[in-house]
Amino acid sequence: LFHPMAHDGYSRCAVVLVLGDVGRSPRMQYHAMSLAADGHTRVVLIGFRGERCVPAVCDHKSITVTLMSPDLVPRPKARALYLLYAPLKALAQMAQLLWVLIAVAPRADVLLVQTPPAIPALAAVWVVRMLRSSTVVVDWHNLAFSVLQHGGLPRWCREPFVCCSRGYERLFGRLLDAHLCVTAAMQTWLRAEWGVKAHVLYDRPPSFFYRLSLAEQHALFRRLRPLFRDAHGELLWTS
Repeated sequence: LFHPMAHDGYSRCAVVLVLGDVGRSPRMQYHAMSLAADGHTRVVLIGFRGERCVPAVCDHKSITVTLMSPDLVPRPKARALYLLYAPLKALAQMAQLLWVLIAVAPRADVLLVQTPPAIPALAAVWVVRMLRSSTVVVDWHNLAFSVLQHGGLPRWCREPFVCCSRGYERLFGRLLDAHLCVTAAMQTWLRAEWGVKAHVLYDRPPSFFYRLSLAEQHALFRRLRPLFRDAHGELLWTS
């Protein structure tokens, strides 16, 4: 997966991309930590600004977090304007992604991208793959077209958007290099419907998750005590 080019003293570079609040994407943060664990890989974690990443990511010497703005195009209040808003948002995000992936981030030997959202993330990483010879790995968390299908789109425009999204995902899924997914059921569906061969990678908690000792449990509940109240606003316990 890696090119032998050096990256600031590292032998390879991996970019982990999520087109969402990176602080609320634990799986992608754990991917970044796993890739950086060998000490020879420079990792760039890219996503929208929002929640802070876990300390193990923020403090890791081999991981750089690059944040993007999520609000390039203001969301209209009127649902009828969604047909205009959605393409404009996709184009703005496409330009933003290409700028960050090509002009800001170092060349990635491997580029790991989360989907959904698939639009325009899959198209953007395909362009980067063509321009910079990066190996692109897609981590399928869900199917974007199914999210649209059950989302809040008006009925009159839902079907065209869903059909376009399904075709787009199928096309770029087959063009990119490797695939991960979160369940065996999704693995079976991707292979049967789109000919995409994905490897199941189940979520596993990192090492900083552990069972609290009795003293730590006691200290935690003492801190949380003011939050536990009955229907009358009285504390559930006082000692």
